[in-house]
Amino acid sequence: MTSVPQPAWAVPKASQEFPVLRVYNSLTRTKVPFVTKKPGVVTWYNCGPTVYDASHMGHARNYLTQDIMRRILRDYFGYEVQFVMNITDVDDKIIVRARHSHLLNQYTSQNPSISPKVTSDVEAAWTAYVHKTLAPALPAAAESSDKTFASAKALYAQVLEKEKELVWAEEQRKREEKWSMYLGAVKVGLEALEKKEGVTELIEANKDAVGNWLDKQFGSTINDPAIFRDLAAYWEKSFFDSMGALHIERPTTLTRVSEYLPEIVKFVEGIVARGLAYEGGGSVWFDTAKFEGAEGEKAGDGEEWKHTYAKLQPWSKGNRELLEDGEGSLTSTTGKRSASDFALWKNSKPGEPEWDSPWGKGRPGWHIECSVMASAVLGEGMDVHSGGVDLAFPHHDNEIAQSEAFHNCRQWVNYFLHTGHLHIEGLKMSKSLKNFITIDDALQKHSARQLRFAFLLTTWNAKLDFKESSMQEVKNKETSLNNFFANVNALVSEAKANSVDSDGQHHYNDAETTLSAQLEDAQIAFRFALSDSFDTPKALNILLDLVSTTSVYLQGGRSNVNVAVVAAVADWVTRMLRMFGLGEGSPTDSKGDRVLGWGLPVAKGQEGAADKETILMPYLRALSEFRDKIRKLAIDGASAKEILALSDQLRDNDLVDLGVALDDQEDGRARVKLVAPETLRAQREEKLAIAREKAARKEAAAAALEAKRLEKLEKGRLPPQELFKKSDEYSAWDENGLPTLDKEGVEVAKNKKKKLQKEWDAQKNTNEVPTVITQYTTYGESPAVDGGTQTVTEYKGADTVTVLGPSYLTLTFYPTSTTYSKTTQTVPTTTKTKTKTQTPASTATICKPGDANVKEFTGLKPTHDQSITLYVIAIYIVGIAIGWSIFGLRELLYPFKLLTVAVHEAGHLLACICFRVSVVVIDIDPGVGGRVMAAGPDEGELPLPILALPFGYLFSIIFGGVMTFCGFDTLASKIASFIVGLVFIPVFFVATTPGKGLCVLAIGLMIGLWFVDHAWPLRFYILFVGVMNSFYVLWDVGDDIIFHKQNPSCPVLFADALGLVPMIMAAAWVVISFIFFILFVLAALATWKESPHAMFCEAQGFLPT
Repeated sequence: MTSVPQPAWAVPKASQEFPVLRVYNSLTRTKVPFVTKKPGVVTWYNCGPTVYDASHMGHARNYLTQDIMRRILRDYFGYEVQFVMNITDVDDKIIVRARHSHLLNQYTSQNPSISPKVTSDVEAAWTAYVHKTLAPALPAAAESSDKTFASAKALYAQVLEKEKELVWAEEQRKREEKWSMYLGAVKVGLEALEKKEGVTELIEANKDAVGNWLDKQFGSTINDPAIFRDLAAYWEKSFFDSMGALHIERPTTLTRVSEYLPEIVKFVEGIVARGLAYEGGGSVWFDTAKFEGAEGEKAGDGEEWKHTYAKLQPWSKGNRELLEDGEGSLTSTTGKRSASDFALWKNSKPGEPEWDSPWGKGRPGWHIECSVMASAVLGEGMDVHSGGVDLAFPHHDNEIAQSEAFHNCRQWVNYFLHTGHLHIEGLKMSKSLKNFITIDDALQKHSARQLRFAFLLTTWNAKLDFKESSMQEVKNKETSLNNFFANVNALVSEAKANSVDSDGQHHYNDAETTLSAQLEDAQIAFRFALSDSFDTPKALNILLDLVSTTSVYLQGGRSNVNVAVVAAVADWVTRMLRMFGLGEGSPTDSKGDRVLGWGLPVAKGQEGAADKETILMPYLRALSEFRDKIRKLAIDGASAKEILALSDQLRDNDLVDLGVALDDQEDGRARVKLVAPETLRAQREEKLAIAREKAARKEAAAAALEAKRLEKLEKGRLPPQELFKKSDEYSAWDENGLPTLDKEGVEVAKNKKKKLQKEWDAQKNTNEVPTVITQYTTYGESPAVDGGTQTVTEYKGADTVTVLGPSYLTLTFYPTSTTYSKTTQTVPTTTKTKTKTQTPASTATICKPGDANVKEFTGLKPTHDQSITLYVIAIYIVGIAIGWSIFGLRELLYPFKLLTVAVHEAGHLLACICFRVSVVVIDIDPGVGGRVMAAGPDEGELPLPILALPFGYLFSIIFGGVMTFCGFDTLASKIASFIVGLVFIPVFFVATTPGKGLCVLAIGLMIGLWFVDHAWPLRFYILFVGVMNSFYVLWDVGDDIIFHKQNPSCPVLFADALGLVPMIMAAAWVVISFIFFILFVLAALATWKESPHAMFCEAQGFLPT
C-alpha cells in the first residue's frame, strides 16, 4: 500500500443507448420489452405436431422459425432457454387415420386377388365417395335416392361437363376447399376400377373411398390401443427425422399426451371444482360464459381483476367454423350448453381409445393437453408460448382460459409468439391445389441451409411466400458468401505460411481503419436489428452488405490487404451465420482453431474420414502428370505459348475435377481456393457456352453481311429494263421495261405505276454508278500494313473509296460495263498517325438573340421533343413496376425511394401542423415503411387522425406532378433540380451508411447533368423523380403485398379506420394518382412549346451547359 492516492476515475458514458430486446407479442399485437420471470432464463412451451402424416413445409415454417428464435435468445442474447414441446399422439385425426390404415391393410390381406366381391366392394365405396363429395355441387343429384354405381358414374360425368363452365368451377372451389382433391381421387379411383390391374393397385387408387367405406362398417370394432399408438410412433419418428434434416434442435423436454393421462384427469377435476366446467353427455365442457368476467384472486397489491376469454382473438368468439374445427370431427356435442364451450374430456365411443375417469371411459380434449403438460414441466406460468398463427383461436385462447381457470391466475403466458402463414407461389399450400410440399420433397431440391436462409429473409411473424424465384435469390447469396469465405481462407492460409515474413510495413492505413469502423457499425446495427423483435431480414442484409464491402476492399490486391482485418470480419460473419443455425460441420479445426466460414454440406456417403493416401493421391497424380508434360515440352524446345497452354489446361481441367480453383492475380501468383467440383464445372461450362454463343453470333452476322453484299452486287448488275420482266405478275411492258398490264391483262393502276417507277429509278441509279469493294489490311502499327498491298475489286456502285493505311489514300475507279477487274495499289509508308479532319461546330449549339423565344404552337398535340418525353415516362412507369418486384433492382432505387418516402411523410407532417396535432415519431425508413405517429397520453404513440391520412399521398402526387411538369422543359428542370437537391439533404442524414453513399451519388449525378448539352439527361432525371412520387401508392402497396414491410401502407390504415376493404382503397388511390398525373402532363404539353434549340438557349442563360 502507498499513501499516494490514485487519481479520480470517471464512470464511462455510452456513445449511444444500448438496445433493449423487444418482441412482437400476440397478446398486445405490438412490440413490447422482453422481460423474463427469472433473470437470464427463458421458460418456453411450444405446441408440437399432431403425428398422423408426413411433415410438410407448413411444419418447417413453424418449427424452423422457432429454432431460429431459440438460437438467437440463447447464442446471441445469452439466455438459458428451457424449451418444452409436446407430441399430440391422442387426437381425432390420428384415430381416423389409424382405423383406416388398419382396415385397409386387413382387407388387402384377406383379399389377395381381384374377385367379384372385391370389385363390388370397391364400386360401392367409390359410389358412396362420389355422392358424399361431388353430389352437393348438383342439388338434383344430392336429393336423388339412386345411389348405384351407374348413377355415380353419370353424376361424375355431369360434374366433368359442368367443370368446363369456368364460373361454376370457380364457385365449387370457393364452396369446398378440397374440391380439386376430391375430383382427382374420383378420377384415379374410376380409372383403377376400369383397368383392374391388381388388388393392391385397386385399393391404393381408391384408399380414401374404401377407407371411409370400411370405417363406416367396422370402425367401431377397433379397440386395440396399440393400433393408434403404432401409427403415432411411426409418424413421430418421421417428424424428428425431418427436423434433424433441417438441423432443428430437439426440445429440452419432450412430452406426449399418452404419458400424461393421470395429470390431465386431475387438471380437469380442478377446473370443475372451481365451478368453471360441467359434465354433460359423459364429456366435460369448459363453461366460457361463467369464466368470462369471473372474479379472480386478488393480487399481492390487492388489485381486483376478472377473467377474460379469448385474449388473443376476442373478435373470433362467435366464429362457429373455427370453434367446430377446434373440437375435431369425432366430437359429440351431446350435453354441450353453448357453442363457445369446448371439451376438456371427451366421452369415448366404440372404435376410439379410452381411459378411466370420474366421468366414465373417455379421452382428453385437444386443448387441455398443452395446459397440463406445460404446467407439469414449467409450473403455474411461463415466459413464452409459441405456435403457428392458425392455432391462435380457438386452441391457444382455450389453453389460456382453462389454465388461468385452474391456476386462478391473471396471466398464464407473458409472451405469445405466433409464426406467420406459409404460401407456395402466392397460394395457400393445399393438396387440392397440388402445391403440397413435404419437407423431404423440399430437401430434394434445396439444402437445409438454403431453406433456413429463405426463412431468415422473412420476418418470423409475417406471411412467407415460398417460391422458386426466392430460392434462386437465396442460392445467389449463398454463392456470394461461399466465394467470400474461400477468398479469405486462401489469404489466411498464405499469411500463416509466411507468418514470420515482414516487409517492414504495418498495412493499417485509411482503408483498414475504414473497414474496421464498418465492422463495428455492422455489429451495432446487427444488435439493433435482432433487438427489434428478431428482425432477421435486416440482420442478414447487414452481414451481406459487410461482406460486399470487404470484397471490394480485397480487390485492392494481395500486397494492399491487411489479412488480420479481413479475418476479423470473416470471423464475426461466421459466428453470426452459425448462430442462426446456418453452419455446417465443426466450428473448430483439428487444432482447435475457430474455422472461418459456415462450412460446406457433406455429400451423402462421404461422412466418414478418409486416410491420407486416399485424400492426397488424386492431387499428387495431377502434379506428377503436369511435371511430365512440362519436361517433355522443355526437352522438345517448345515455345512459351505451348507451356502457357499446358498451365491453362491444369487450371481449367485437371484441377477443376479436384475442386481446386486458381485465380490469377496481378502480381503473377495465383490464389488457391477449394471449391466444390460441380461449381467449378458449371462455371467452366458457362464460360464455354458464352464463347460458343459469341462465335456463333459473329459467324451468323458475317454470313448475313456477305449474303446482303452478294444480293446487292447481283441486283446492281441487272439493267432496269429487265427488273420487272422476270416476274410472273405482269404480261406487258413498255419500252423501258415498266409493266403496263398485269397477268390478267388488266391495266396497272396509277398508284401501282408510281411505286414501280420509284423502284425502276432506284435500280437505274444503282446500275449506272460504279461501286468499289475493297479488301485491305486493318489500319494500325502492324508491319503487314506498312508498305502493304491493297487489292480493290471493281463493280457497279459508289465511285470512290478511302482506304485507311498508315496515311489516307483515296482511290477512284470508273465503270467498265459488266467487266470485273482487280487493281493493286501499294500503300506508301509516310506516317504512323491517322489524319484527323476538324468538324465545324454544329449550329445547334450556337444561340443567337431571340432563339430562346422560338415556340412550336401545336395545341395539345405533342411536339417531337414532347413525344420522346412521353415515351420515357411510359418506360419509367413500366420499368419501376417491374424492377420493384426484383430485389436487386429495388435496392438500386434506394436513394430515390428514400426521397419518395420523405416527401410522403412530409405530407402527413404538414397535415399534423394544420390540424394542430403533436407529433412524437417521424420515421422514413423505406425498409419497414415510413410513419408519422401522433403524441398520445403519457408521451405514448398514437396513429394519425383519419383526416391526416390522405395528405401523404396528396403531397406525393402534387410533388411528383410538379416534377413531371418541369421535366418537359430544360430551364424548369434545372430549377426543379435545386428543389430535389434540398430534399435530398435531410434524406442523407437519415440514410444508412450505404444509403448515404447512394444519396451522394444521386446528388452528384444530378449536379453533373446540369452541364450536359440540351439537358436531356437532367430532364429525364427530374421526370424519374416525378414518376416515383406520382405513383408512390403503387410502390407502397407493392411493398405490402410483395415484401410484407413492417408498417402498413396508408390505404390499409385508411380502410381499417373506415371499415373498408384495403385493396379497394388502394385501387381508388391509384386511380386518383393517374388522374392527377394526366392533368399535370396535359398542362406541360400545353405550356412548354419551345423548340429543342429554344429550350437549350433558354437554359444557357440560367446555367452553363
